[in-house]
Amino acid sequence: MSDQEKQKPLDFFFDFPAFVNYGQHSKDIMAQYRELTTESWSPFVGYRFVDIFLFCMAYAYVRGIEPESPKSASNGIPGSVFDQKMFDYMRFVAISNTEELETGADAKKTVRICEGYAHAGFKKVYQRLQTLNLEKLTTEKKIKVLIDESQNKSKK
Repeated sequence: MSDQEKQKPLDFFFDFPAFVNYGQHSKDIMAQYRELTTESWSPFVGYRFVDIFLFCMAYAYVRGIEPESPKSASNGIPGSVFDQKMFDYMRFVAISNTEELETGADAKKTVRICEGYAHAGFKKVYQRLQTLNLEKLTTEKKIKVLIDESQNKSKK
């Protein structure tokens, strides 16, 4: 492996945006993210925004939901909270989306693709959790239903 090839993961890390857009341009979306991390009915109580972002990204991708780029906004989820595994998950989605391996080396493009999936997925996940809440399911059962539904609707 050449020195240039060894440097790629670091380049990806250093090119990673300071903030990832989760839809924070909308006060409603911000409130809904906050609600999912604090309300007892939510399976995401105690989780971070970044965890919800990744779940929603994966949910939308697997369900074949068309990405929706969130409006540009300042701040967002700090890039510093994303770890190597999260980078890898995001790369997998971006590479699969574009069917181009090079996409995995482009942090900004990867993030843009993943923001689109997470934003579109969040809307669906939040709505679905609202309907599951009416069914009085346990939080564990709610997340299982979301995962089971994703497996049944997988585009693979």
